[in-house]
Amino acid sequence: MVEVRNEVILASLVFAIAVIVSATLPPEVRDMASIEVERTVRPFEEAFSVKPFETLIALPVIILYNNFRVAVINIALGPTIVVPIAITAFNGFYITSFVMSGNVIENSLLIIPHGVVEIPAFILSAAIGLKLGFAVILRGLRLRDVSLAEVLALCIRYLSIVLMLFAIAALIETFLTPSIYAAYKVLTSSSLGGSVG
Repeated sequence: MVEVRNEVILASLVFAIAVIVSATLPPEVRDMASIEVERTVRPFEEAFSVKPFETLIALPVIILYNNFRVAVINIALGPTIVVPIAITAFNGFYITSFVMSGNVIENSLLIIPHGVVEIPAFILSAAIGLKLGFAVILRGLRLRDVSLAEVLALCIRYLSIVLMLFAIAALIETFLTPSIYAAYKVLTSSSLGGSVG
């Protein structure tokens, strides 16, 4: 990952700054993200109640498609520089807003299991887009002789890594994250029930 190290650092800084800034925003602003999460999740909950097996099989594919689509946008619009930075900042805002929208521990458990794979994949896709963007700008301004063919080959190579990470994250998000959350709910409800009685 040496070829995109600087871009990974830049994208990581953008994400971290967005997380910090989001945490300081008024709850009314962060509530927008919670409303969006509910709006996104509701159709899956309804589908799951009607056809649980089919929904469970389709869900990782839908998650993978959505995440990979964003990664491709990050890369394809990388020459704007603004798009990968904006998408990365929005992800930081969105995740922070969701985590802080209610019970922080429970919401964190709904993000962390797959987020440890998914967030670095998003950051890597932004870094790839930035790498392409900087190469196009440097070549266009004739500041550096950059081989766009080599940069595009690098982008494709890293995009395959991003796709693999997103596939792993989608499976974790579908099958492991809900199990961890459910186990936490069972453990906390039984410990609360035990301490009350």
